[in-house]
Amino acid sequence: MNDHRDEFENGQPTGDIFLLPKTIDYYQFQITELLERERFGEAKELLRFLLECRTTEQDAQEEWRTLLGWLEQEFPQYGEPEEEETESDMLRKALLSRVEADERFVEHLLELVQYSPGVDEKLMAIEQLTYLDHPLINDTLIRWLENADIPPTLQYTVLQSLKKRGVFGEVVILSDGAPLYVRVEETPEGIEAFPEKLQKVLARVKEVSESDYPSLIYFAEPFWLEWLYSIYGTERYEYLLNEDLNPNVWAAAVHFMVADKMLGGANRDDIVEMYGLAEDVWKSFEKAVHAMDGWNWSEDS
Repeated sequence: MNDHRDEFENGQPTGDIFLLPKTIDYYQFQITELLERERFGEAKELLRFLLECRTTEQDAQEEWRTLLGWLEQEFPQYGEPEEEETESDMLRKALLSRVEADERFVEHLLELVQYSPGVDEKLMAIEQLTYLDHPLINDTLIRWLENADIPPTLQYTVLQSLKKRGVFGEVVILSDGAPLYVRVEETPEGIEAFPEKLQKVLARVKEVSESDYPSLIYFAEPFWLEWLYSIYGTERYEYLLNEDLNPNVWAAAVHFMVADKMLGGANRDDIVEMYGLAEDVWKSFEKAVHAMDGWNWSEDS
């Protein structure tokens, strides 16, 4: 985000990115999630970016400014480039201290993963378990993954955690009650880890939107990535890999979805023209939109 920052005039942001109320609600959710998961460095970076955007919501800007000041005062060690120690290292140290103080801490986290009704609590517990050593962790996570009917995003988060923990081999996940077999070590992390044609979708969105709609890519990247996470290992994901996927068509569909859901609305005809979609691929465009329209990134996936 640092490369896209703009100057301030009279204490007010002068950037090209204007935040709509719906967009602000999304970012408020992201900030809350980062704080709950103790990812303070990322929270500070996001707050700095938001303070350089334009918006009519002055209360939100003041809240962000106050929160950033508090984070910089209370957690100066997070996000500072001169620090050799990473956030993961600091989180691991903090968690080890918790384990030393409470011998049931790991068991408590595993209980949260399996039995907590809140998705956010589960996500936080899974992330913390990633950095801890305990003989119960791997077996419990795998057993829960293979036997519980859990949302796809949680399934993917567990797979990522197991991969980081050095687990290799095949596990079974349930998709609509049907078993799917995936290899833990092949779980992608970040857009660059997905197959090239799926990366090209995002590259095409950026290419088309960067001149006239520069803010769109900030929403398109997490939207596309989280949607891929939500379908990873499913028949839909395998279909994407095996079909003759047209990155331009899917890019247009991603553009439409993000503009429609996050930026106040979208015009199908304008986007079809913007991406140069010929009439013979309009049906493919509509199918791509329909595939993503059934999934809402602001809800539990």
